[in-house]
Amino acid sequence: MEQSPEAIVVHRDNRVVFINRAAQALFGYSPTDWPADMAMTDLVAPAVREHVREVIRPTAVAPWNGIQEDLQRRDGSLFDAWIISAPIRLHDRPAAQAVIRPLDAGQGVRGRLMQTAKMATLGQMAAGVAHELSQPLNILSMGLEGLRLRLASGEAAPQEVAEKLEMGTRQCSRMAEIIDHIRVFSRSSSGRQVAFDAAGPVAAAVEMMTPAFSREGMTLSLDMPERAGVLEGNPVDLEQVIINLLKNALDALVERRGDTGSAPAAGWAPEVRVRVAPDSDVRQLLIEVADNGPGIPRHLIQDIFEPFFTTKREGVGTGLGLSICMNAVTKMGGTMRAENRGGAVFSIRLPLASAATDAGAGGEPLLTGLAGGPGGHGVASAGQPTGHVLVVEDEALTRQALAVYLIEQGFRVSTASDAGEAMAKARLDPPDALITDLTLPGGDDGWHLIRRLRERDPVLPVLVISGAGVPESDPQVQEVTAVLGKPVDARRMLSHLTRGLKGRAAAAGHAAEG
Repeated sequence: MEQSPEAIVVHRDNRVVFINRAAQALFGYSPTDWPADMAMTDLVAPAVREHVREVIRPTAVAPWNGIQEDLQRRDGSLFDAWIISAPIRLHDRPAAQAVIRPLDAGQGVRGRLMQTAKMATLGQMAAGVAHELSQPLNILSMGLEGLRLRLASGEAAPQEVAEKLEMGTRQCSRMAEIIDHIRVFSRSSSGRQVAFDAAGPVAAAVEMMTPAFSREGMTLSLDMPERAGVLEGNPVDLEQVIINLLKNALDALVERRGDTGSAPAAGWAPEVRVRVAPDSDVRQLLIEVADNGPGIPRHLIQDIFEPFFTTKREGVGTGLGLSICMNAVTKMGGTMRAENRGGAVFSIRLPLASAATDAGAGGEPLLTGLAGGPGGHGVASAGQPTGHVLVVEDEALTRQALAVYLIEQGFRVSTASDAGEAMAKARLDPPDALITDLTLPGGDDGWHLIRRLRERDPVLPVLVISGAGVPESDPQVQEVTAVLGKPVDARRMLSHLTRGLKGRAAAAGHAAEG
């Protein structure tokens, strides 16, 4: 059993009496720090402990049981696993043996259902996304064409040129926000538990659904403080929950309007209200999604969270949305209930993070890869380190734009279109920092280039730029200074580059002192 690659845990009366090395490693322990009094349910996500305890207890009736549930590592992170439990005898006493087979993030049944629901949501919202992108594109196109004509006629004043360029930068930022948000939302959930302020995913969900409500002539409002409260879980999952509830509310309002008519004489204005209210007394966050639609039939209200149960007409929905929502909320240690109050009201209560987590949640936000405007022009600002930056990018215009911007900030810049050219230039003129795309022509990608340059210079600051997005769970992300999405946020790139060069200088100073 010790040599088995399968994770095996033997338990009796909810106490672990044997665990092999594979199981210890799976849950993040070593043989020397495994707690002697570990309970079997300590390895299970808090929300499903009682259920799992009942299913895997040893019985003489069932030869074995198999369930798929969320388990919990030593660091508190959750992972989806298949548990096969069978009754055995250990030291001539009844016990149970559990074989645990982890499922990769997004590969379990619930993970696949969640990802399928996300893709369905994006498909249904494709028209809205196209509209959202066409607006800033139209503004940008008209503004640049007008500026071109003014420049051609010699009538454009410097102030007008600056204003038009700033307008173009803002519209690029707007489009980049939309693209980056879709990219993050469509990615499979990593299952990683992080601390985040609920205001971000709730606001993002409302923003994503607003065009759909506007097209139907319906009101969608949000009542939420600027900082709603810090939760522990997956922010993309919470966003998916809110989007599912808003989609259901929209369908209900469309259905009621079809029954009553949309004429003003009907005296009914369809609306959905999202309210977020922290309750510090009980350390909970309340999120309510309320509509003034037809409500939920009273005799069905207890069944709506069951998989494949739906009150919608045939051909609308799969009946999985609320089941997925309930699972995501439960995974975060929360509860969700439905009731009728002048329409359907869904109430979610989630535990707020500890005070220690709260205090640490105000750090630097996750990189979003938004486009940005230029920082200063001409020379570097006081106190900003400069040096030699190697820019590796196969797209010529992007490579040129990055180089020009960095030169304007006071850096010396070399450029390369692939990893081979970059290595050749680095050997002749070693860089102080590297900015590289990940997808490069030829045999080597960006990660390979980074490893080769880091062999020569272990403290080389590295900024990765990527149009496809890099999952936070990728271990290589921890080895670089920052990851920036395309379009690149120029100000953020400069900030991370400055920080990396300062760290490099500090490391060199410590080495000299040593």
